[in-house]
This record gives sequence, structure tokens and C-alpha cells, in this order.
Amino acid sequence: MFISPALAARFHELAEDGTHDVLVDLNDARFIDTHVLETFVTAQEELQAHHRALAVVADSPYARRTIELTGLEETLRICRSRDEALALLS
Repeated sequence: MFISPALAARFHELAEDGTHDVLVDLNDARFIDTHVLETFVTAQEELQAHHRALAVVADSPYARRTIELTGLEETLRICRSRDEALALLS
């Protein structure tokens, strides 16, 4: 997927900055491939190294099922709403 390198670079910038947690909302996503999910896992590791966190909102059936099929619901911080994600990050 072409967005992955740009997304990875932005996550890296945010991790290096070290001042913000990151929330990603996948509810409107129409396509999520393993490259995007790998980017999230890498971003989470980078953010954690800088004492920050990543939360992923995935309440749509497509987003939730994609994450379940890859087994990442135990690896990523998956939330059903933005409010839940914000509470998790605070």
C-alpha cells in the first residue's frame, strides 16, 4: 500500500518528538493490509520506547475482523470508540 511509507514516517516523527500519544481511527477504512498493520505495530513499539502510546479505534465490522484475523487484538490497543481510546491514553 502506498500510504504505508508516509504513515510510517509520520509515526516515527511523532515517536521521536515524544510529546504525544497517537490515536488512529480505522472505522472508515475500506482497505487494511498487512503492511498497514505492521506499520501500527512498529509505531507502537517506537512510541513505547519514548514513553508514549498508540490506540487504534476499530469498531466497524471490517476493521475489527481484519485485526482479529491477524491476531493483533492482543498486540495493539484496540478500542471501540474514540472516547474509549482517549480514556486509555490518558
